[in-house]
Amino acid sequence: MQNENKTHETWLAANDQQETLSKEDVIVGLDADYQQKVNEAWEIIDENERNEAITSANEIIMDKARERVQELNAILDADPANEEAQEELTIVERLIDDLNADKSTAVVAPEKVDPETLSKDVAVSELVSDYDARMEAIEAIEDAYDRQSKERELKQEVLVAARDEMERMNRLAEQNPESKTIEKRQKSLAKLEEEFEDLTIGDLGRVEKDLDPLGMGAVIAIGRVGHVAAGIADPGRPDTGHLAYQVLHAPEAAPRENRAFLMAHATSST
Repeated sequence: MQNENKTHETWLAANDQQETLSKEDVIVGLDADYQQKVNEAWEIIDENERNEAITSANEIIMDKARERVQELNAILDADPANEEAQEELTIVERLIDDLNADKSTAVVAPEKVDPETLSKDVAVSELVSDYDARMEAIEAIEDAYDRQSKERELKQEVLVAARDEMERMNRLAEQNPESKTIEKRQKSLAKLEEEFEDLTIGDLGRVEKDLDPLGMGAVIAIGRVGHVAAGIADPGRPDTGHLAYQVLHAPEAAPRENRAFLMAHATSST
């Protein structure tokens, strides 16, 4: 029995000596959510927004790293021979130097996505997690105009999310050109996007009809000229759902032109 205990202690000592603290270990100790933040940042389509998200995550790490330096220095003041504290201090200080040099670059690589873990069919709730609950609340709104407005905003949110996900799938397809899962997911997204584009345009038509007794239908119709729905939309295309608002609330830079147009419309209506 004593021999077994001695052997066990020898094994533990040997393995303890082999273990070394890594940069990744230190980062997890500073912010356990850092890797997830980096993964989510890399899903952002807009480069500026992506860099801002990474910078924000790095600033949190930086603040916590500075606090940790103070703690480690206090430990070493009390115990100068503490090798673990010295090792961690070296890694933390190097991490701070890296972040000072470039705050917009993540200090860990984003984790790769396995295409086979993705669903082939995209549900609306996957794009906007609370879609069903919000739609239920919207349907309970008594005022027709407010209800249609809120519904249109929600559908537009789904459209934006679908376009962002399509961009993500396009990037993932470049890395995995043989993946059938990605291909089927892209088709599902395209179908969903086309469906919600049609719904959004239909909603705009209802708004136009509701405002027609006020003589405003022609104004909205003009705001819609030139818009052609496509199968896979350009993420930068103007927001169809807000065209009515943009026309009715025209920029103050050209009030004379808008007034002249409305007066002409009013004259033709009478």
